[in-house]
Amino acid sequence: MARVVGGGGRDSAGRAMSEATLLDGRRLATHIEESLRAEVATFTTMVGRRPRLVVVLVGDLPASASYVKAKAQAAARVGIDAVVVPVAETASTADLVQLVERIAREESDPADGILVQLPLPARVDATAVLDAVPPDRDVDGFHPENAGLLSQGRPRFIPCTAAG
Repeated sequence: MARVVGGGGRDSAGRAMSEATLLDGRRLATHIEESLRAEVATFTTMVGRRPRLVVVLVGDLPASASYVKAKAQAAARVGIDAVVVPVAETASTADLVQLVERIAREESDPADGILVQLPLPARVDATAVLDAVPPDRDVDGFHPENAGLLSQGRPRFIPCTAAG
């Protein structure tokens, strides 16, 4: 990060300019990934396996597929196994709730984190599907318990995006 001094001048609206801090996003991302790699290595040593993220992807929206691909690549870079579960666009709310519950119960290949990629089809009750994700595996922080903890300043997880 570098400090940039505004020179004491005024901006186009006549407001006084002050110092700004430029953020080197790539350098920060590299630092975060290095830190996460170390945490994942510790987890792997303690538990005897790599952590596993399961992403439920409903339908074939190109933007959602692209975002999920980027998440899986980021997970791989830090040593997390990411598994994408593609689901037909026609899946019902009940189908998705049952799928999430089945993923959460799986013991032979457990999911340490579960993410339901949004948006879901309009006819699906997204709240019911997101509420089916156990709070301790809800990496987006959408479960009511996690949202409540976040609102109290005690986040279990800090969501990666503000709205999905």
